Amino acid sequence: MKLFIVDFWEPFPSSEYGGVVVVAGNDKDEVYNILLSHFTYHKRDHSLTEYKFSDRLRTEVDSAREFELKDDISAGIIKMFIT
Repeated sequence: MKLFIVDFWEPFPSSEYGGVVVVAGNDKDEVYNILLSHFTYHKRDHSLTEYKFSDRLRTEVDSAREFELKDDISAGIIKMFIT
């Protein structure tokens, strides 16, 4: 299991929305699917309609920093900071 730090921001002047998401997963494909499911769900709730996260999701996950974990934890979002 690895810890991934996904950093994404929509650059000014199109917006200043974005954030940092810490996700546990086995690989970048799993992290991509976890985030895609999470943000797709919240877009239906209209809480993230201003975010264009899914447009660049794969690129941001591919460039995420990753760290090996010693403890066995469940895959999923650990922490999230979104503006």
